[in-house]
Amino acid sequence: MNLRVMSFNIRYALGDIGKKNEWKNRRSSVIEVIKKYNPDLIGFQEVLYQQLEYLKLKLPEYTTYGVGRRDGKKKGEFNPIFYRGLSEIERGTFWLSGTPEISSNTWHGGSYRLCTWIKYDKPFEFTFFNTHFDNAWRRVRNKSSTLMLKKIPEITGSETSRIILTGDFNMSRRSKAYSILNTKLTDSYAKAPGNTTKRKLTFHKFTGKRRYRIPIHPFLMIDYIWTRGWKILSSKIIYDAPQSSEGIYPSDHWPILTELNIKNS
Repeated sequence: MNLRVMSFNIRYALGDIGKKNEWKNRRSSVIEVIKKYNPDLIGFQEVLYQQLEYLKLKLPEYTTYGVGRRDGKKKGEFNPIFYRGLSEIERGTFWLSGTPEISSNTWHGGSYRLCTWIKYDKPFEFTFFNTHFDNAWRRVRNKSSTLMLKKIPEITGSETSRIILTGDFNMSRRSKAYSILNTKLTDSYAKAPGNTTKRKLTFHKFTGKRRYRIPIHPFLMIDYIWTRGWKILSSKIIYDAPQSSEGIYPSDHWPILTELNIKNS
């Protein structure tokens, strides 16, 4: 059995009020992209409560889990997980902080940040993590990567267990935060057959750009799907923009879709 996994930063609803790319103008395009690619698992980022309710309404075939990052309930952005066809046995949240068990920002990043996770047992055992790293400070991203590698075995019970980690990591492949994760996990897009990472980007700022022209550029590939214990069949950046003729994009990020199969099973 193959598993299709999507990571999608949908841009928070309060960011563009009164502009052509505000949430109410692009939300149908978000749903259209998801329906077209039909993922089994989705890790969303930058989801406010009103957006979560819309996604749940329009995607009733998925089970969902996530909490707001400011209070562990409804306040602030969510990193919700949407899934179908899987049997859940455990779920949880931790914050990217020195006190990960409570809503906190002890590293003084630009915002509170968290990681949402769900453990599954059928049709196969694995744990899915979804996160959004700090955009303001490299030192906070570095600490977040280190914490991720600490929390994953704590939650799964093993250094070698099968996992998937999606998210907007606000980091390039040249960064220390990337290198830390890369010691234990596999960047599915970089390792997928036939892919090249050269000048590819996922953060396009509502421009529709797909590549950057110079090495140091504000548009970067900062969204990733990390894996361990899976065979990577394919991975692609999804450039679909149903309303692009109107200058409207589903988000300021392109989503990523990776297809996986169980390795050595």
